[in-house]
Amino acid sequence: PQGREALEQVEVRRRLQELEQQIHERLERTRRAGQSPTTIPAHNPRFAGRLDELRDLHRMLTLENLGAITAVHGIPGIGKSALAFEYGHAFADQYPGGRFLAACAQATDLRVPILNLAPQFGVNLTDEDRKDIDLAYGKLRAGVADREATLILLDNVDNPALLTGAERARWLPIGPNIFVLITTRVVAEGISDLPAMNLDRLPTADARDLLAKYRPIPSDADFHAATAICERLGGHPLALEVVAVYLWRNPDESYGEFLAGLERR
Repeated sequence: PQGREALEQVEVRRRLQELEQQIHERLERTRRAGQSPTTIPAHNPRFAGRLDELRDLHRMLTLENLGAITAVHGIPGIGKSALAFEYGHAFADQYPGGRFLAACAQATDLRVPILNLAPQFGVNLTDEDRKDIDLAYGKLRAGVADREATLILLDNVDNPALLTGAERARWLPIGPNIFVLITTRVVAEGISDLPAMNLDRLPTADARDLLAKYRPIPSDADFHAATAICERLGGHPLALEVVAVYLWRNPDESYGEFLAGLERR
């Protein structure tokens, strides 16, 4: 073939090669993700929106060398933990060493919940080791020194004193390839020197998608009513999820009927 026909064949081959490469990369990511151990709760299929936030979290944690620690903060029920869990699943292939959850509510020393992850890291801490937290933590650090990239999620750090620069210096760095993601209600002023994301309300379109994941929005009337519900609830994820579950459990009540009841309150 010559001329235009030849050029078209070259273009077809190029596109097929690109498609083959994309498929290969996606399969490879899936394979790596499946091999990454985790204690993070299972993926939530009803998670909605937050794509920009997920990308920003990854950039803050790994791509701009701001340090191996990033915080997500915001008001109760805004979806901090849900976002952190989703990040752990969305970027699982980036953490061959695993993704591990440490519950930190009411903690007075963040080294304690981190030390509880020692079995996942393959670090054997004896009862004698644990009597001296400095000794135990030093042993943990030595044990993860050569570990592949690993994500630790410190969830619900509710003591502002634990996030000060002086306090963080007691337990950071954990290891050269250990990345730490913190969720907290601590206000921005309390973590001003820490790379942090302030999580805000869901945009209306994403809030409506959250409702639709529980209950379809079949008509224009339902669409407008669902939009009004989202706006009335201020895009607050927890409030939206409560409404979504209610509508899922009460299929005979339309979005419009629920909105009318909401407006009467």
